[in-house]
Amino acid sequence: MSATSSRQSNAYVEPLDPRQIAIYRRMTGEQLLRIGFEMCDAVRELTLAGIRYRHPGASEAETRRLLRQSYEA
Repeated sequence: MSATSSRQSNAYVEPLDPRQIAIYRRMTGEQLLRIGFEMCDAVRELTLAGIRYRHPGASEAETRRLLRQSYEA
């Protein structure tokens, strides 16, 4: 990724509030891991929704194939 595209992709990321950082620092590794898994699940569901929108006639198997393909790209 070029420096320009990196800056552009970060243009919509707001810095964490110091209070949120303090909350994360008090969490256990297990709690942080759970949050990470939940975020991955949310991203996967959003990606699946996008695939279903772009391919309304796709079977569930085809949708999952397209999901796997998106991870390889």
